[in-house]
Amino acid sequence: CSITDLNGNQHEGFHSVNAAMVNYYQKLLGIVANISPLKGSVDGPILDSNDWSSLTQVITKNEIKKALFSIDSHKSPGPDDFSSGFFKHS
Repeated sequence: CSITDLNGNQHEGFHSVNAAMVNYYQKLLGIVANISPLKGSVDGPILDSNDWSSLTQVITKNEIKKALFSIDSHKSPGPDDFSSGFFKHS
């Protein structure tokens, strides 16, 4: 496989194409950097470590099913044009 980068350079082979794509998306989206915690005060409520850890847990299939079945079947469809009723009966 091959790809042409933004500078018009042709890249061939897995490693060269991979490097060109990573470079393109790093320029487009930026590079992840270490973010330091907020310094000073924060207005409003702050989550304690228990609340924070509960928000970062893996969502189970059972939780997804429970959330889906809590939605009325006749609500407006989402962007995919399927209502929750469609997914409940699939």
